[in-house]
Amino acid sequence: MNKTVLLIDGDIVCYKSAAAAQKTSIVVWDNDAVVGEFKNITECRANIDNLELYETQVQVYAEPEHHAFYNVKRAIQFMEDRFKPYRTIVCLSDAPTYRDMLATIRKYKGHRDPSLKPMHLRACREYLQNYYETCLMEHLEADDTIGILNSRIAEEGSKPIVCSTDKDLDQLPGYHYNFDKDIEYEVTPHQADHKLLSQALSGDSTDNIPGIEGVGPKTADQLAQGIMRGTSWREAVKNEYINKYGWDDGPKRFKETWYLVKICRSEDDVEELRAESQRVMSQNSQMA
Repeated sequence: MNKTVLLIDGDIVCYKSAAAAQKTSIVVWDNDAVVGEFKNITECRANIDNLELYETQVQVYAEPEHHAFYNVKRAIQFMEDRFKPYRTIVCLSDAPTYRDMLATIRKYKGHRDPSLKPMHLRACREYLQNYYETCLMEHLEADDTIGILNSRIAEEGSKPIVCSTDKDLDQLPGYHYNFDKDIEYEVTPHQADHKLLSQALSGDSTDNIPGIEGVGPKTADQLAQGIMRGTSWREAVKNEYINKYGWDDGPKRFKETWYLVKICRSEDDVEELRAESQRVMSQNSQMA
C-alpha cells in the first residue's frame, strides 16, 4: 500500500508561480525623458554612469492570472507524477505569525519590500485553497505546519515527503524534495538538530534574524558540532550568547533568536512559541 504523503510549501509555490507570470523591468528617467529600460539594477549600473543622479521606476507587466494558475497546477502535478502519493497537502502561512509578534531586535523579515510581491500572489493562494487540500494553522508559518504534519504523519506509519526549496526545513528529520533543484534527500535526526543549533548561533539573514555577531554559517557549524558532543544543547547555545553579550543582554538575545529560527515539530513547540510571543507582547504593552 502506498503511504506517501506530500507536504508542499504552498507559499513558495504561489510566489514562484505568480512571479513567473509577470515581467519586471527598471525604467530610468532624466526629468521627463526615458533614458532606458533594463531587466534589473545590475544592468542599469552597467549601462548608465552615475545612476544615482537619475530617477528609477519599477515597471511590472503581468500576464493574465490564469497563466499563474497554470504554473501552480503544473508545479504540483510534477511532484505528484514523480512520487505518486496517496495524499497531497499544501501548507500555507497564516498572518500575523507568532514570529511577527515576538521579534524585537529586528523586524521579522523586515528587509523585504512588500510592494515587490508578485501581482498574482494572492490569487494563486486562493486558487490553491479552492482546488487542493490545504492546511493553515493559526498564527503559524507554512514551515511550522509542515513540521507538525511531518511528525504526525510519520508517527502514523506513513511516509511524509517535505517538498520545498527552503533550507530552513532541513531542521525536520525525514524525506525531502527540493523542487527547484529536482533533488531528493533524507535528513537524519542528528542532521536536523545540527541545523537548528547552527541557525540559532548564526541567525538567518534571509529572514532578518540576528545571531551572535561575528558568527557566520561556517563558524556556527563548527560550534554546533562541538555542542552536540555534550548534553544540554540549548543551554550551551545560550552560553555562547552570554559569552558575547554578557548576562544582561545575552539570555534575551538567545531566547528571541531561538524561537525565531526554530521550526515547530509538535504541538508542544507551538505552545512554547505562542507563550513566548504573548509574553513579549505583554511586556511591550507595559512599556508603551
